[in-house]
Amino acid sequence: MRKYALRLAIGAALACLWPLATFATESASGQSSPVLSTPTPLPKQPSGTQDFGRVLSYLLLLTVLAGSGYYLFKNGFIFQKNATGALKKLQVLEMRSLGNRQFLVVVGYEEQRMLLGVTPGKIDYLCPLDSVAAVTKDFSAMLAASETQNTKA
Repeated sequence: MRKYALRLAIGAALACLWPLATFATESASGQSSPVLSTPTPLPKQPSGTQDFGRVLSYLLLLTVLAGSGYYLFKNGFIFQKNATGALKKLQVLEMRSLGNRQFLVVVGYEEQRMLLGVTPGKIDYLCPLDSVAAVTKDFSAMLAASETQNTKA
């Protein structure tokens, strides 16, 4: 749902900025503004350098919009930060529907992860999950830990 809202917001921003970009390029090329109601004679056909400048300005505008969109997707949006400027610590990492308005939710807070059960009437704490820092990615360390547990038992 959030992705659709974001796409709608970006589309609305582009729709609002497009007339401004058109007005800016027309005023830079010396053509009259569509806002002015005084009749003016038809301008002569613009030269090749003016066409090239107009295309270049459109490409620059498109590049700036694409770059800012990429930056926002990678670094987060302003509304994801709290009043101190830090990122929010509580995040919904994953959600699975069980049907009939029931969900399993993996929630993360700082380095902790937990599994919650959500129903229309209540939220149940089901179990803690391994923390992100505790997950070992080195297979040899996991093998050595399991061997020491086997020798002790």
